[in-house]
Amino acid sequence: MHALSTLMGACASAGAIRTDIRPTDIGAALEGIALTSARPDQRQQAERLLTSP
Repeated sequence: MHALSTLMGACASAGAIRTDIRPTDIGAALEGIALTSARPDQRQQAERLLTSP
């Protein structure tokens, strides 16, 4: 969890993520993406959710 907090701090300082996000929020978001993209036909959706514009 410390490594994730350090990474998130750097990202927040760079303006790449919001400053009110917690490491547990990242975990929940990734779990949700994993659950909704478990089937092969859902992979395109997962890629879209994880790719920045």
